[in-house]
Amino acid sequence: MSRNGFSTLLLMFWMVFQMVVPGRAEERVGFTIRKNDLPAPAPGSLIRLDVRFQNADGIAFRHPSDWTVAAEANGVGLIPPRPELNEQYRVVILPAVAALGLSDPAHPRFVRELDRLVLGTFPGLKRAGAPESFAAETGGEGAAHRWEAWNPDGFEVQLRKFVVMADGDALCLIAGGPRSLVEKRLPALEAIAGTLTFAPAVAKMTPLVRDWTQILRGHRLVQARARLESRRFDFNGPAAITLAEDGTFVAATLNETPAAVAPPALTGRWRVFERAGAAFLELRADRVTLRFRLDAGNGFTWLDGDPFLAVPVEE
Repeated sequence: MSRNGFSTLLLMFWMVFQMVVPGRAEERVGFTIRKNDLPAPAPGSLIRLDVRFQNADGIAFRHPSDWTVAAEANGVGLIPPRPELNEQYRVVILPAVAALGLSDPAHPRFVRELDRLVLGTFPGLKRAGAPESFAAETGGEGAAHRWEAWNPDGFEVQLRKFVVMADGDALCLIAGGPRSLVEKRLPALEAIAGTLTFAPAVAKMTPLVRDWTQILRGHRLVQARARLESRRFDFNGPAAITLAEDGTFVAATLNETPAAVAPPALTGRWRVFERAGAAFLELRADRVTLRFRLDAGNGFTWLDGDPFLAVPVEE
């Protein structure tokens, strides 16, 4: 790879950072909270995470006080102390890999999907080794993925993705640039990645959220297709989601299946939230949280592209 080619690759890193979450752009500046009671660093750790960050899209993490954050078009930018021109760091949501429905970010299918996304944009990169696990505050393990490329002068470029699954979303800290710079930042990057989480409680009652909440409250959403094609439910037949006035929901199959073999109904609480100018329906149960993008058209309410009829619930 020529030096011009290397510069082009770095430019492509920047471009992919802008395109990694189409349709889910960060449109609001997040807010940063300093807390005196943040957990102390782990024994032996040299990285102190003094600042907690949250934004209205639900991305939350802690970072060292000498790092700064910036709301960007498609995520949250991270700026290290004394940054250099060719290094880029940001936190994004990866809907393409979240849609696989996997809880392990090191699962082979997860790895293949990440490779497809990365290598489809950067064909000169090659995956470097298997994913490496790291402890995540969400209660599970995160996975660190790495890709590299060389130029003829021995100048190596590196792309890393630290992925954590949180409430059904794939949160990702992306690091890209010359290998020497990225690896210089690794202790801080790994510490920050371990704190990635999803905090939907910061969502506001915007006009869009208010309108959709009024539309859905007290209605049963009945799927209009013969079979639910989404991965979200295991029902062998059309689904119905009852959204009660008190904020609870019941999702079940409409099939006349004997109770002994019918899949159990899913119950919990529901809400509508806004992300990047779009409305989403969230169903939060004991062990799973499901989110659907909401759209309206042709007489249907659309959940992630599946048409549903909204029928008032009879008292």
